[in-house]
Amino acid sequence: MRYTKSRKIGSPIIVCDKQEKHPWPLGQWLNYPMVRKHLKVGDYSLKGLEDVFTVEKKADLCELLTDLSGKYRKTFERFLLKLSKYPIKCIIVEDELGNLPEAIKELKYKSGGACQPMEKTIYYWLARIVIDFNIPIIFAGRSALPGLLAEIFKFAQRKVVP
Repeated sequence: MRYTKSRKIGSPIIVCDKQEKHPWPLGQWLNYPMVRKHLKVGDYSLKGLEDVFTVEKKADLCELLTDLSGKYRKTFERFLLKLSKYPIKCIIVEDELGNLPEAIKELKYKSGGACQPMEKTIYYWLARIVIDFNIPIIFAGRSALPGLLAEIFKFAQRKVVP
């Protein structure tokens, strides 16, 4: 299924949101040029496809858990609703799901005990993001990111551009 019929996209140019504090070195990893500009939703896209393709980056599980915590949950739900409207989208967590117990401990420590997430609740939210919002969540350690992201960006471009 193609999302547009008349897109003219030359060599891919990665767009990284201006607000991304620690951007992935995608230009280096993928050998594509990268520009910084404001994106409406997400942290990364391809130039010319910003309205149909976006990738949201989470630096680790603790960042995702923070977004799912009670204090930030409503804001994150509004973000998920916006993200869900994109035809091609995903959340990439730069961590392994097997590290969840350590991430929970880290969040409890960082919050001074104010945040007490339970694994069952986290799994509920992960399932909800995938099923209710139709947003894939990909857990990948740093060593897997270059290859994974190369394929995601290539497939996204092929899916959109005839």
